[in-house]
Amino acid sequence: MIRAIALLAALLLHPGEAPAQRAACGQTPAAVARDLARQVNAQRAAQGLSAVAASPRLDAVAQAHACDMARRGRMGHDGSDGSNLGQRLARGGYRFGLVAENIAHGFDSVAAVTESWMQSPGHRANILRPAATDLGVGVAQPAGGRPYWVLLLAAPL
Repeated sequence: MIRAIALLAALLLHPGEAPAQRAACGQTPAAVARDLARQVNAQRAAQGLSAVAASPRLDAVAQAHACDMARRGRMGHDGSDGSNLGQRLARGGYRFGLVAENIAHGFDSVAAVTESWMQSPGHRANILRPAATDLGVGVAQPAGGRPYWVLLLAAPL
């Protein structure tokens, strides 16, 4: 039953892809997602901002985009179907009032990708958006390749 629900969710997020392509990607390890959330919240706390909470819907959208980038071997904010972040969130059932997306490729640890984002003014600003309440994490590593990372920070409508 859970496998059928996961397949249905994948079909809704990426209707034009073959099931074998989707199944090959997997999920972000829970420990990695928790560690990234902890690091993001530590950066927010250091600036006097409230913590963001994990959102299963945002996690699913982030993971789908990380998998899409890994399959294409290309990092970008656009999906392989031409979708933008707002369209991907709508397909994932997350109605947002605020959303920001950080992506990265090639970092082998949560600490390294977080440090890189905090060194970049635009990525840092996304992490430190005061109105953000939710976060989603996606990480996909192609066979023999380096990881693709997606961090979503958002607030629902």
